[in-house]
Amino acid sequence: MLKVRERVVPYFSGHPQSYLKLPSMKDAHKKFDIKITFRPDAADGMLIYSGQKKSSGADFMSFGLVGGRPEFRFDAGSGMATIRYPIPLILGEFHTITLYRNLNQGSLVVDNQTPVNGTSQGKFQGLDLNEEIYLGGYPNYEVVSKTGLGKGFIGCVRQLILQGEEVIFKDLDLITTGISNCRTCRDRPCKNRGICRDSESSSYVCECLPGFAGSNCEHSRALHCHPDACGPEATCINQADGLGYTCRCQLGKSGDKCMDGVMVNTPSFNGETSYISYPPLTNIHNDLRVDLEFKPLSPDGLIFFSAGKGAPVEDFVSLAMAQGHLEFRYELGSGLAILRSADPIPLGQWHKASAERVNKDGTLQVNGGPPVKRSSPGKSQGLNLKTQMYLGGVDSTAELPSAVNVTQPYQGCIGEVSINNKKVDISYSFLESHAISQCYDSSPCDRMPCLHGGRCMPTGEYEYQCLCRDGFKGDRCESHEDRCQIQNPCINGGTCKDNRCHCPEGFSGTYCEAGAASTHLEDGVHEGSGGNDAPGVYGSYFSDDSYIALPRQMFPRSRPDAPETIELEIRTASTDGVIFWQGMEVREEGRERDFISLGLKDGHLLFSYQLGSGEAKIMTEDPINDGEWHKVTAIREGKSGSIQVDGEEVVSGSSPGKNIMVDTKASIYIGGAPEVQQMTAGKFLNGITGCIKNLVILNARPSDQLHQPIDLKHSAESGHNTKECPS
Repeated sequence: MLKVRERVVPYFSGHPQSYLKLPSMKDAHKKFDIKITFRPDAADGMLIYSGQKKSSGADFMSFGLVGGRPEFRFDAGSGMATIRYPIPLILGEFHTITLYRNLNQGSLVVDNQTPVNGTSQGKFQGLDLNEEIYLGGYPNYEVVSKTGLGKGFIGCVRQLILQGEEVIFKDLDLITTGISNCRTCRDRPCKNRGICRDSESSSYVCECLPGFAGSNCEHSRALHCHPDACGPEATCINQADGLGYTCRCQLGKSGDKCMDGVMVNTPSFNGETSYISYPPLTNIHNDLRVDLEFKPLSPDGLIFFSAGKGAPVEDFVSLAMAQGHLEFRYELGSGLAILRSADPIPLGQWHKASAERVNKDGTLQVNGGPPVKRSSPGKSQGLNLKTQMYLGGVDSTAELPSAVNVTQPYQGCIGEVSINNKKVDISYSFLESHAISQCYDSSPCDRMPCLHGGRCMPTGEYEYQCLCRDGFKGDRCESHEDRCQIQNPCINGGTCKDNRCHCPEGFSGTYCEAGAASTHLEDGVHEGSGGNDAPGVYGSYFSDDSYIALPRQMFPRSRPDAPETIELEIRTASTDGVIFWQGMEVREEGRERDFISLGLKDGHLLFSYQLGSGEAKIMTEDPINDGEWHKVTAIREGKSGSIQVDGEEVVSGSSPGKNIMVDTKASIYIGGAPEVQQMTAGKFLNGITGCIKNLVILNARPSDQLHQPIDLKHSAESGHNTKECPS
């Protein structure tokens, strides 16, 4: 063990383990920046890790090298961001890396080059990093498998700056493992008769004799990664036993050194044996959205597929060309949903498709045309997928369910693919591929890259320039100062002009959402097959005197101290109003009536409850009435309660007195209530104007297990004046 007291530049040997434990990073919940200068002596290894204590699959951030390429990952609890620098670092030289993160946006800067950016998935944006920072490695890599790093860093760390404050190692009394001082030529570091020369860029440089490699000439070139081990676009990966290496090829490249073939960034499939596989999909149980570009050359063929290997009915999702149409199919375990494009898909042309399912309800849209909507029958609402994700076909080990209705592989090209709005790295993140070639177009404008009416002009074999209409800008004409030119967010016949909605008579509000015209809950009809197969409603729009009433049995109560959780998503511009209410019957008298509620006060979220001995009022610091979606989690456990918005900081409180159980016997009201002022004893005067979706009520604390939202259509005992929530 080394007590790091003297001025040192730590050297991490990696054998058997080497790491430093530093105090947890301050004020990293919403943003952080980390700057590290280091000299790698090996192409793989963890440099930085910090996570959340005592929670499997919890928030974390990591940085390390994979095949010499810097890789930055973070997860705020609803989906991981992976930001990878495309070029391997030169081993044996110092490099400076800066990691930035602001909410779900991340950035990686290598040696002051152009930043590489990325985004984490899901609604959560706050990062809870209350564990110590591990520098150079971690005690147990199986526990942190999400990092993709399985060994420690080998090399020197010259400087580490966390949130603007430099870590001075001599100032810390650190228990360390496998740490020594970074060597110089005085330490005679070069092995196998290598010649050592002093160097400002790397402290020293070993000039190796032929046949040897490594920063210290310690490796045989035949057994260890070195600069010439693999082709220029490949990643060299050392074997775990130290007895060799493999070259990981980019898509389309092959051979021992990945020197054969042509790198593929737009794959072409031959319709016979072609396929590409990728890691299994995650965070898709309740909702999955697939966006892709495709150019079909045959009227039949499997474009996209993943399944669940389940019994007696196997869950799956597929996109395929079928008799000239595009079909989106999914099976959740209780019946098949089939969505088919209304018009045939012209062959030999590029098209853009969006296929989405939220619980049972599916939508298919091709080239921005009218969406096709269908729902799967039965009660099952979650999608359980375990196989790899396949493009263009499947390998010989995968069996296609007969319900896919297509056995022929896809013939044609596939362009950009996004899963839940996160772009798939087609050329690098694949697991296996077969018979893939590069797709060639007669012009780079064939893929119609210019948006909003922009005109595409070829400027080279693969390059183009978009000539944008007045007011539009960006490489693809994707942005405009006036949002009305991008889309019309106004509802109820409102028109968008000069960045605002102009509402027809009788309507008002930011999006013309407030007005007299509305429909009853029981009148709302979605396209489907009717009866039990009709789509569920998991989100509703409320205004004026709207409400939905749910049976009180949906919030059963067991032990007095049992935890209760309310989860929902809300989008509103209202200042005040009731969101969720359950209380006593209005006619009941006696002690102060028990209730539990969520509402808005001056735009802030208020969680309040009465157990008979005093009222708890827990309010968020920031308002949530900004017209954007927010995820709300409210927990009550006895007298104690807490609320959390969008995964940010938890606000806690408690009710006074001794009582710990809430005694509520009335229905549960969402979005409002009949005679709000009387029912809530004046605590609220009205309901909200806005949307509520994905309501979950639990007699337990939240967990990693996914829970099915309440079907607000089929579960309601009554409702008034609600509408479908606008997208």
